[in-house]
Amino acid sequence: MTPQTTHRRATALATFVATAGLATAAWAATGGDPAPQPRPTATVIADLGTTPAALDRAVRLTADRSGLPAAHVAVFRTGSALEATAGVTELAANHPTAVTAVGADARAALRQAAEAELAPGTTWLTSR
Repeated sequence: MTPQTTHRRATALATFVATAGLATAAWAATGGDPAPQPRPTATVIADLGTTPAALDRAVRLTADRSGLPAAHVAVFRTGSALEATAGVTELAANHPTAVTAVGADARAALRQAAEAELAPGTTWLTSR
């Protein structure tokens, strides 16, 4: 098996797993028990290679949109597209006030969650 074939198979598997995770989260979000009122939360999810300046811009944007102080914005770093998808899906399950993605993998995961309407009422943002 060539490295390109292995990479394509790994990418296809990661896409399948991410899609299954989004579908599971969407199914779980439609359960019969009413969810308690969540406290306002704000999170930045960023690829590992994100520069400090880009991360700072994302934190400020998230704080501004969520109405929370920048010191209360949680920051999570992800190392792959699959990890970013899992992180965004987990965040969506908690119905955050605002989530900002920085980096290609994080932005793609965020777009999937927003399009799947995993967390109605969440402000989904991207930053560069």
